[in-house]
Amino acid sequence: MKLTESAFFKRLLFITLSVFFIFSAITAETSGCSSVNAYFIKNSISKESSAFDFRRLTFAGSGEFFKLDPLTDSIIAGTGVTLLGTELALSKLSNIKNNVWDGTTFNKDGVPSFDRFFMQPFSKGLNITGDIFQYVGLLMPAVLMASPMEEWLTVGVMYAESVLVAYGVKELAKSIVSRARPYMYYDDKPIDLIQEGDWNESFPSGHSTLAFVGATFASYVFSKYFSDSPWKYVVTAASYSIATATAVFRVAGGKHFFTDVLTGAAIGTATGFLVPWLHSLRAEKNSAEALQASGASKEVEPLLYMGGFGIKISLR
Repeated sequence: MKLTESAFFKRLLFITLSVFFIFSAITAETSGCSSVNAYFIKNSISKESSAFDFRRLTFAGSGEFFKLDPLTDSIIAGTGVTLLGTELALSKLSNIKNNVWDGTTFNKDGVPSFDRFFMQPFSKGLNITGDIFQYVGLLMPAVLMASPMEEWLTVGVMYAESVLVAYGVKELAKSIVSRARPYMYYDDKPIDLIQEGDWNESFPSGHSTLAFVGATFASYVFSKYFSDSPWKYVVTAASYSIATATAVFRVAGGKHFFTDVLTGAAIGTATGFLVPWLHSLRAEKNSAEALQASGASKEVEPLLYMGGFGIKISLR
C-alpha cells in the first residue's frame, strides 16, 4: 500500500509551513534588515532588553552568537525539503514500500541478539507515555525565550531547520529500510496499527529523532547564550533526560528496537548541533570582518599578577 492520502497531505503541510517560515527569514535577511546591538554583557540581560516589544522581533538578531545567512539557510532548508520530497515521491509514486502485511509470522531468531534482548510486545499505555515525552522534548527549546527578543526569530529559524532536516532524514530512512516493528514478533499484535501501515516503520525511531533534536538544540544554544550560567547544566540534564525517556518508552512499548532509538538519537543529536553550529560560524565570521573593517589591532602586553605572569591582550 502506498502512502495514504491523509498522511501524504500532513507531510506536505509540514514541509510547506517549515519552508514558508524559513524562507521568510531568508527574504528578510536579503532585503537588508538592520542589525541590532548585542544586549549581553557577561551573559546577563538588562531590564531594557527583557521588555516585551514586537518592534524588537527581527530576523537580523544581534549576530553576536548566531547569524542567519541567505546562503547557509537556503542550503539547509533545501536539504530538508529535498529529503522529504524524495520520501514523498517514493511513497506516492513507487512501490518501494509495501505496507500491506501478508500475515507472515515473524521469527525472533532473525533479530540481532542485542535487539532481541530489549524487544517487548506492544503496550498502548507505554506508547502514549512515549508520545508525551516526545512532545515535551520538542518543546524544550522554549527555554531559549530567556534570551533577548532580538534573538527569538533567529533561534526559531534555526530550530525549524533542525527539525526539518532531521524529519526528512528519518522519513526517508523509514521508506528505504522498511523494518518490521518489534510487536510483529508477538502473538498479541495491534491490528489497527497494522491496518494503518505502521507495522514496518521501525527504523529509525522518529520519536527519538525529534526528542534528541530538541534536547541537543536547547542544550547547545542555551550554553552559547549563557556560557557562565549554572542553569546550562540544568537545561542539558533535563533535556537529555526527557529525550532518553522517550527512547526508553518507545522500546518498552514494543514500537522500536534498541538500534532504532540509538540511530534516531544519533540523527537528532547531529542535526540539533550542526544547524546552530553552522550559524555560529557565520556570526564569528561577521565579527572578524567587523573588527577588521574598524581597523582594530591587537597589542600583546605582559601582565604581572599575584602568583605569576600573564598576558594582556588589548584592542586599539
